[in-house]
Amino acid sequence: LKLGLLGPCLSADKDAGLARFGAGNVADVENLTVDGVTEPTDAMLRESIRKLKKFNVTLLKICKLSVLVTQNVTLIMEELDFNVFAIMSDVSLAPTFSELLYQGWWQGSSFLEPVAWDESRQTRGSFS
Repeated sequence: LKLGLLGPCLSADKDAGLARFGAGNVADVENLTVDGVTEPTDAMLRESIRKLKKFNVTLLKICKLSVLVTQNVTLIMEELDFNVFAIMSDVSLAPTFSELLYQGWWQGSSFLEPVAWDESRQTRGSFS
């Protein structure tokens, strides 16, 4: 398994990924913030997703990107014929995320909600 981090992820996300998968199996794409702009352009997303595809990422963690940008990530992944086993994002609990699902955005149905996923955590999460 190879983990891809997309967006401005916390150092805890990086550390947990490195501990779980090893340094050679974590791709960190941080080039999504330019001159303080936190909403990346389609071109920025496309470039980052191409890098993740080239690295053969199988699990994707999307960090601190809006629901609409997260939706756009999945559409660009589809356009580039890039599939992963699972996508994790902190926006999957947002009401607008659910609204998009109800409106037919089927790609969002495979997202994992935030849970404690590293054995170094003292608490356990649950799947819904």
